[in-house]
Amino acid sequence: MTEEPLYIFTTSILKSQITLIRIFLYLGALFLGIAALVIKLLMDVEPLIFYLVLGVAALDVFWSIVLPPLLAKQTGASLKAYKSSLALSRGAREIWSVSYDNIRDFIADEKISEKDRAAGFVNVIIIFDTPLQIGGLKLQQIKITGLAAADDPFGHIKPLLSK
Repeated sequence: MTEEPLYIFTTSILKSQITLIRIFLYLGALFLGIAALVIKLLMDVEPLIFYLVLGVAALDVFWSIVLPPLLAKQTGASLKAYKSSLALSRGAREIWSVSYDNIRDFIADEKISEKDRAAGFVNVIIIFDTPLQIGGLKLQQIKITGLAAADDPFGHIKPLLSK
């Protein structure tokens, strides 16, 4: 039987990231709209090409409206605190796990926008004593974004690190 986690902190996409996605989709639609206009006015090509580029621009506007709310509903990874280790998993798949002995520090990342902080999110940085091997990369620290501040990850994990 596997050990049950003491605490589970879920991550979600930050409000600032959703805003950036929406802005880039709008800019892509604007670029494609201008490209369609240039094709129509300055080139002697089939009208089908103009309508195809214009259709892709319209699809881009559609996705800029539909995609951000869908992404906001999705939950990301889960940071699970066990008695002796900290693990990050997505669904049933565990991405990484590290014992508390290898964690040097668990600190707040101050590089978070005011909009995200007001929405109740916190970013954390986990610093390791020995590098953690993940997918062929040796990482000295990992930044986890979009944890709910109301769950108080620092108040729950810091005492586990001091044991």
